[in-house]
Order: sequence, then structure tokens, then C-alpha cells
Amino acid sequence: MVLAWHWGQRQNRGEEGAGASLVESAIFALFGLLMAFSFSASQGRFEERRQIATHEVNAVGTAALRLDLLPVGARTEAKTLFISYLEGRLGYLAGLGSGANISPLWAQNQSHQAQLWNLAVAQGDPARPNAVHNQLIPALNEMFDIATTRHQATQNHMPPGIAFLLALLAVLTAWMAGRALGARSGWVLHAAVYAVVVVATLGIILDLDYPRMGLIRVDYADAGLRDGEAGAVQRAHA
Repeated sequence: MVLAWHWGQRQNRGEEGAGASLVESAIFALFGLLMAFSFSASQGRFEERRQIATHEVNAVGTAALRLDLLPVGARTEAKTLFISYLEGRLGYLAGLGSGANISPLWAQNQSHQAQLWNLAVAQGDPARPNAVHNQLIPALNEMFDIATTRHQATQNHMPPGIAFLLALLAVLTAWMAGRALGARSGWVLHAAVYAVVVVATLGIILDLDYPRMGLIRVDYADAGLRDGEAGAVQRAHA
């Protein structure tokens, strides 16, 4: 904006036609509209992640209670596997916030899922369903499905093309604003306000889109999983 202001001081603003003003107005309107849609989409993705996290906590709690339906011989092993699964989930979620490679962590989660599932399926004859098949297996299935849904949601972000267009329009509108202020006094305050508002808005959009790396976060929901892990440990030693 400072460069554009210096350049604007050298121009005779009075010689510009209405066409130039119309183009500038259209670009500013496009930028505002794109920011509004991007903010709305990022907020929607944030809310979706928050709801999925809450659903996972509920599903984990239900599955933990229904492990008691297993026969005594398999119950201890199942609770040990369940605790390992929750530890793996917490490690996976922590990896999201640190920017680490989550592929090995997700593979570990799937391995724990397979072990739990095989153990539950082995407890009874599928031809004669019992409480394990009717209650525990559906609970495990829901817990695993929500984990997969949450994994997919973490990959859902603003398309790179839109992010590039936002950055391009931010620079372009800053140039036009600085040029327009070139012939006016008090331009520093106007330029500062414009820059702060645009940067803050774009920052919030990115913050909502990456809710484990900024100020707006969803990792508080992990406390529910930690509580579930603590409860599972307590029941395993009861």
C-alpha cells in the first residue's frame, strides 16, 4: 500500500474516467464476496469438526460400557486393547496439532480397530446372536465409523485455488486502496485500518480451517477421550 500511495501521488486522479472507478469497485466487491463465502465455509467446517468430536466421545463412552458384555475370559484382553486404541487416538489427534506425519498414527488406529473387532466377533456364534453381537458390535462399529469420518474431516480444507485467489485479491485491493489514498491527507490511518481488517479476517478464516494450529481450536474435545481412557483403565483394574 505504501508503494501504491507513492505512485498515486504522482498521478492526476482527476483525469481518470468513470470506467476505472467501476473496475475498482467491482474488484473490491468480488474480494468482499469471496471473503464472506470463505469465512462461511471455514466456519461450517469448524462446526462440523466440533460436532464429530462430540459424537466420538459419546461413541467411545458407549463402547467402553458395553465391553462388560464380553465373557470374563475375553473382557480383560478387550479392555487392554480398548485402552491402547484410545491412547492411539489421542496420539493421532496430538499429531494433527503438531503438524507431524499422521499416516503411521492412523495406520496404528486401524490396527487397534481390527484387533478389537476380531475379538468381539469371535465371542459367539453368528447364527445365534447374543448380547455381544446385538449391542457391543454395533457400538464398536459406530465408534470406528466416527473415527474414520473425523479422519476425513481433517483433510477437508479451503481449496488451494481459492486461497491463492484470496491472496491475489488482497494484494490487488491493497494496491488500489493505496493508490486511491495517494492524493489525500491522513492516508496512514486509512491504510492501517484497511490492512488490519483484511489481515485479521484472512487470519480468522485460516484459523477456522486449521483448528489445531491457531487460536480457535477444537482440541478441548480431546478431554472427553482422555476421560474415557481414564475410565477404561479404572474399570480394567476393578
